[in-house]
Amino acid sequence: MQPLPEPLTYYIPEKWSEVIRVGSIVAVPLRSEEAAGFVIDLADKPDIRPQLVRPIARPLSPDYTLEPELIDLGRWIADYYFASLGETLATVSMIGLSDVRPRTRTLLRLAHVEHWLTRNRDQAPDGKRATAGHRQVIDALLTAGNRPMAAEDLRAAASVGPGVIKTMLERGWLVASDEIVERDDEYDVDGPPTRSEEIQLTPRQQAVHDELITALHSGAYHAFLLHGVTGSGKTEIYLRVIEEGLRTGRSAIVLVPEISLTPQVVEAFRRRLGGVVGVYHSKLNAGQKFDLWRRIRARETRVVIGARSALFSPLPNLGVVIVDEEHEASYKQDSTPRYHARDMAVLRATRAGAVVILGSATPSIESLHNAREGKYRRLTLPERIGPHASPVMTVVDMKRHVSQGSGELLGGHLISPLLEEAIHERLRRGEQVLLLLNRRGFANQVMCLACSQTLQCPHCDVSLTYHKTLDQLMCHWCGYKQRVPAVCPRCNKAGEIHKLGLGTQRIEETLAEKFPGARSIRIDVDSMRRKGAFQQAWRAITQGEIDIILGTQMIAKGLHLERVTLVGVISADFALFLPDFRAAERTYSLLTQVAGRAGRGQFPGEVILQTFMPHHYAIDAAARLAEEAFYERELHIRRMLRFPPFSRLAGLILSGKDEHLVRDQSAQLAGFLKTLAYRPRFRAVRVLGPTPAPIGRIEDQYRWRILIRSAHAGLLHTLLGDGLREFERHHKKSQVNLTLDIDPQDLL
Repeated sequence: MQPLPEPLTYYIPEKWSEVIRVGSIVAVPLRSEEAAGFVIDLADKPDIRPQLVRPIARPLSPDYTLEPELIDLGRWIADYYFASLGETLATVSMIGLSDVRPRTRTLLRLAHVEHWLTRNRDQAPDGKRATAGHRQVIDALLTAGNRPMAAEDLRAAASVGPGVIKTMLERGWLVASDEIVERDDEYDVDGPPTRSEEIQLTPRQQAVHDELITALHSGAYHAFLLHGVTGSGKTEIYLRVIEEGLRTGRSAIVLVPEISLTPQVVEAFRRRLGGVVGVYHSKLNAGQKFDLWRRIRARETRVVIGARSALFSPLPNLGVVIVDEEHEASYKQDSTPRYHARDMAVLRATRAGAVVILGSATPSIESLHNAREGKYRRLTLPERIGPHASPVMTVVDMKRHVSQGSGELLGGHLISPLLEEAIHERLRRGEQVLLLLNRRGFANQVMCLACSQTLQCPHCDVSLTYHKTLDQLMCHWCGYKQRVPAVCPRCNKAGEIHKLGLGTQRIEETLAEKFPGARSIRIDVDSMRRKGAFQQAWRAITQGEIDIILGTQMIAKGLHLERVTLVGVISADFALFLPDFRAAERTYSLLTQVAGRAGRGQFPGEVILQTFMPHHYAIDAAARLAEEAFYERELHIRRMLRFPPFSRLAGLILSGKDEHLVRDQSAQLAGFLKTLAYRPRFRAVRVLGPTPAPIGRIEDQYRWRILIRSAHAGLLHTLLGDGLREFERHHKKSQVNLTLDIDPQDLL
């Protein structure tokens, strides 16, 4: 069912009057169906004729309430990101619109304990005779001090069948009661607890720590950009600031960009802070989320760690909000409402009077610009902690290796002799190797060599990727799968279909061939789909059961792996070829982040970057650790192009099955917007397009893009609102879908 643009009015039946309140989730009749929604206001009289008002059907999750603070935040998000309020409230709600209850189990204990302790156990208080089985149950409970036990546990302890328990319940010899059972978040903590007294801060850490603590004690909003190189001790700073916040009665939220980072972060925080730390992310089921909400309400959980949506945890007296790896694009939601968690973290801290810390070794261009403009206070940690400085960086020009024949083409991907020998050396020394290839699958191109036809998805304008584990071709955009054809569908020649290009599965196969004794693991979206898969992988890696860690960007950031002394980047170039103005920034960030995984323990680190573009400024800067040079050049380019951070963007994608209709309506919408932009008040706004989107068709939907650029966010929103209202007036029942993205993070 489509979300509603405006709220509707219903009345509360008398039987629900004590249950339903502002923030309740309710089921309501809507046309001929039933829909779920939130109660956002209560009134004594309806705003429409009373006879038109229908009753609420029933409450959902009757114990749950969405807090007024989050309803207000949801209204702001809905307005800013042009989303419906219903969709937004479902996003900020910890359980969405689910109907969930506490999980309970029935426990049994003895009635008439005094009788069984002082009288003959052959006869019950009601005069009935107790059998041998009854006496075994009585003895088991008395031995346990009459501690309530679950029926299955009691049967096992007394060695009796279910009939014995049933009879005793019917006779009133046993008393049943329900107990709420917590649904565990499945994040176990290994190892002893840690204490801050055991860790000595460096002078630079101490200075940063002291400034953050002063801000926290002020009780007012402060925003900091914590710019610290990889391994500089940012996590220890986070922990100490949160410890001080807890000591003074404040709570904290810690955001991480990937669920894959959560096990490590949770382990570090729970070992230091104990049971007050909760976990929230999309992989938890509704029951686990509901139980976390109950613990927050009971003040048992005061720190919540998680990915993007953990930002909306209803913690009272919020004092600290931390956005770790703040530069990551994954903080931007890719479905409505398309909010940016980093920006909303700043907003929530502003409203709560909290300290917000945006941490990164490679801050986003936008955050650096905000720090220069005085919106954030920039704090730096320029040096690594530990016996070793930054790892030694080596760039391998793969053009030279291939042209000279000194590199070996291994089934369509390249591993230089330098990287191969470095891997052998680490294996001989018993150290770990991390290899990055930011591309899933086995081969990203499957081509007929007779006619040069690349096999394409029939529903999207992209090539199919071969996945060896499935022995299938797969589209990474719509999920379409098919077998590899024996005959080319274009030229009908047999035996000419070949698998080309790179993918983590192909690298995995080659590792097994070239390093047969090595224990390797592949970490990407495909291998980590199963629940708990990453936790298991993380334990195996940290316990030294893995020699070679291969993966996509999931392994490139945030992970503290003391045994890793070699990082190899199979191909540093992939992101540079994307049609996006952030391509260079993302390449530089990814390479710098993954390089930071090497040499974090007692042995020095080495990084080998393989590239066909060694002189590109992003790759060169990452290799030379020339951070300021990269940022200055990138800022100069952005300023010339008038792209963020020197402007605000809005992206519109129009899509539909009829290519001509999509093109025509895109032109019409762009025309409305450009007509408005000619007015003097919108002189600072520029409408670009329409043009076909870089990926022109996804899931049989043709796509056209319009981009709006403005130096002022307010003008951009006003023009958009006026233009969209005019467009919707002409197309109330259009077959073309419109997707609007404020502050887009990619332009695909």
